[in-house]
Parts: sequence; structure tokens; C-alpha cells
Amino acid sequence: MASDEVPRDDSGRWVLPWDGRVVDQICVDYAVTFVIDGCHSVRIGTPFVARIGDQTHEIDPADVQTVAPALAFHGAVVRSAVAQQDGSLRVDFVDGLAIAVEPDAAYEAWEVDGGLPPVTPGYRLVAAPGGGVRVGDDPDPS
Repeated sequence: MASDEVPRDDSGRWVLPWDGRVVDQICVDYAVTFVIDGCHSVRIGTPFVARIGDQTHEIDPADVQTVAPALAFHGAVVRSAVAQQDGSLRVDFVDGLAIAVEPDAAYEAWEVDGGLPPVTPGYRLVAAPGGGVRVGDDPDPS
């Protein structure tokens, strides 16, 4: 995978390689998953905030009644995406859209994957329960 296709460690925060890429699929099960350009994904399994223009929506993947606003992100173009060392995740899109996920005390709040395993090596970042980020298959938060 090219170096511009993997997260870049920038002083304890990870800048995700999604700038200019498009959300082309949204999946809903017990989480909400946004697929970006068919090979990058963010799966969110805990409540998160979605900003759509001047409105803010709290989305809880466990409560299907709250998930509908997530559909507004289909076709959205990513402006920037950053995973912070504390386990929070922020994805900003053009046209005033944004997703913010805070770490969860008991669960992995989100998981970010890239590449097309097993064809390409890919990458993985996971928000560790209680805060922090696990990189790859490392079980210890860093």
C-alpha cells in the first residue's frame, strides 16, 4: 500500500488518508459503517454526533430510530479525518457535514480499516475501551 494510503502519525494523532474521497456505502447493523472509495471504512459502534449543516444529530447505532440522519453522508466528500490519541475520531466533509465519536469507557467506539485484504496489507486503528488507540493488531493502547 502506498505511503499516501495509510494513516500518518502526526505527534500522537493519526491523520487518515481520506481527503477528497467519497462515502460510497453506508451499512447499518449493530453499528454504522461508512465505506470510503470502496476500500477504507470507519465502523462506529457507540453513540456519535453527526453535524449536517447547522443541525446536530446524536446517532446511537443500537437505536435504529436515530440512524436515519447518517444516510445524508452517502456521496459526501471527505475534507479531513483524524483519530486522536485519546480515542476520539473526527471526520469533516465538504458542504458542512461532520462526524465526531468520543471514546467509550467499556467498548471499542470505532474501528478504521483500509486496503483490500488479503490483496493489499491495509491498516487498522481501533478506539480502545477507556481511551487510547490500538494500531494494527496490537492489543495495548498507544
